[in-house]
Parts: sequence; C-alpha cells; structure tokens
Amino acid sequence: MIVQPNIYTLFVTRVLQGIGVGFMTGTGTAYLSTLMPQNATKVAAYVSLTTALGFSSGALFTNAALFYRYSLVPFSYWVVFILLLGCIGLTISIPEQATTSAALIRLPSFSMGAVWAGLAIALAWPLAGIVGVILPT
Repeated sequence: MIVQPNIYTLFVTRVLQGIGVGFMTGTGTAYLSTLMPQNATKVAAYVSLTTALGFSSGALFTNAALFYRYSLVPFSYWVVFILLLGCIGLTISIPEQATTSAALIRLPSFSMGAVWAGLAIALAWPLAGIVGVILPT
C-alpha cells in the first residue's frame, strides 16, 4: 500500500495478511507453548487475544492518523512498516528450539479460563468493525 495505493494492492495485501496471520497463530502458539510449558493451556488465549487487539488497534491508529492528515498512505502505514522491520530483526535473533520426543500433532486443549478470553474476543471483533466503519465518517 505504501508503494502503490489502490484497491488491487489492498486486496493482495489483505490476502497475504490473512495467510500470515494463519501461519503466525499456529506457529506462535506452538512456540510459546514450548517456552511456557506450565501455562500451555493459556497460550492459545493469549495469542488469540493479542491478534484481535492488534487488528482493532491497527484500524483505530490508522483512522486517528487520517483524522490528523488525510492521505492515501497514512502515517500509520510507515509506523507499522518500521515496526515490521524491527520484528523481522527480532525474529531472526530468536534461538532455535530443541525438538522433543512428544508427538508433533495433538488435539487442542482448552482450559476453563479460555472461555472468558473467547467471549472477550467475540466482543472485540464486532466492536473493531463498528469502530472501523463509524470513525472515518
């Protein structure tokens, strides 16, 4: 969107974003489960909650930037781009995890506390959509 701001670029970036979030959710949950084995059941709730908050705050930040100064490429895109470069640098520096003898594929497990995080996410997604529609007008 920074290089060529049009509807086709938006479509392609949204598709790539969806693929990236799909990969990140599973991989991030598995990686955090190995780092925090005592809280492995809460990790999925953390990943889901931060993903939902990330989408919501991104739309809110972009709308606030557009209120400040209207542009086809808002200031928030540049901020996110710089943060993305920083995250890529941090990702490269993550140490490789040793493999375990446990099964690599298992059924998901949900703790009783995950229900409340799921309800919070269920409320956050519609709110993010409403805010994204109402704020630009």
